[in-house]
Amino acid sequence: MCMPNDYRESDRYPGNCILDRLSSLLCLRMQMLSGSISFTHVEDVSRAEIFVAENESASGRYICCAINTSLPELAEFLSKRYPQYNVPTNFTDVSKKARLSLSSTKLIREGFKFEKKDLGTIYEDSIEYVKTAGLLPN
Repeated sequence: MCMPNDYRESDRYPGNCILDRLSSLLCLRMQMLSGSISFTHVEDVSRAEIFVAENESASGRYICCAINTSLPELAEFLSKRYPQYNVPTNFTDVSKKARLSLSSTKLIREGFKFEKKDLGTIYEDSIEYVKTAGLLPN
């Protein structure tokens, strides 16, 4: 992860610093406001939208959330999984456990099943996509 003072003119992918700072700020804001960060694989989100659209008994709003975690738990996971990115893991003013959980009970009760419900799969696929798009080095 790139911190604000890590940018160097010689960086091959200078956009990564900006993206990292924005995503770090967004995660921190989500954690501070709700006490948790929620994740769902984009393929599951797409499948859920199609599922609800095709399900005649579906009505109202649905929450599509496969995983609830906290910023410290996420940082710990990322630092172990991707040590080459030097993810910071020391958060003093942030709860270590998620205080709030978004529930997809209504969606699941209708018959939907998440196919990609672990953080590892979500991040592996995301990082592979970002590498393919040329935003991270291979």
